[in-house]
Amino acid sequence: LLAAVTDTSKANLADFEDLTLAADSYWDGSDNSGGFHSGTAAFNNNFTDWGEGVTSWDGFAYSNRTDTGLQGLSSQFNVISGSGQGGSANYGIGFVGWSAPPTLTLNAPRVIDGLYVNNNNYAYYTILNGDSAFGVNPFDAGDWFTLTITGKNAAGQPTGSFDFYLADFRDGKSEIVNTWQFVDL
Repeated sequence: LLAAVTDTSKANLADFEDLTLAADSYWDGSDNSGGFHSGTAAFNNNFTDWGEGVTSWDGFAYSNRTDTGLQGLSSQFNVISGSGQGGSANYGIGFVGWSAPPTLTLNAPRVIDGLYVNNNNYAYYTILNGDSAFGVNPFDAGDWFTLTITGKNAAGQPTGSFDFYLADFRDGKSEIVNTWQFVDL
C-alpha cells in the first residue's frame, strides 16, 4: 500500500486525492482500463474475469474503505489504519499476483525521495491469525513479510532496490506494521 510518493523536490508525485470514489468503496480494475493515474504517476492493473462470478486483480488498486476490523479476503481493499496517510481519504493498494508486479511509472525520469506504506487488513490479520481458507498459519519466530522496491532508469534498467519489513518476527521481534511508515529511498 502506498499513500504518497515524493520526488527529491519534496513535491507529491501521487497522493490518490485526485481519484474519485463513492464513500466506502474501491476501484480494482474491473473496467479493464489496465491501470490509473494519480498526479504525475501511472499505476498498472491487471483484472481478470474468470467467469461464474470469479475475478482476480493484481498490480494496483485504490480505495477509501475505513473498516479496520474486517478480516478475510474481503478485507483486501481496507488499510489497517482506517485511512490514507495523514488522514487522507484515498490510498493505493499494491498486490503481486500472476501478471506483472505492481509498477509505478512516472511521466518523466525523476529520483523518488520516498513513499508511505502500510499493511491492508487482509495482510495484517493473516500475519496475526493465519488464514485457514488458504492453509496459512499465523506468523511465528523467524517469519517476515517484506516489500521490495526496485528503481529503474529511463531505459528500464534497475538502479537499486530496497527492502522494507511489513512484518518482522526475526530475532525475537513480533512487529506488524499497522500505521503509515515513510520509506526513505
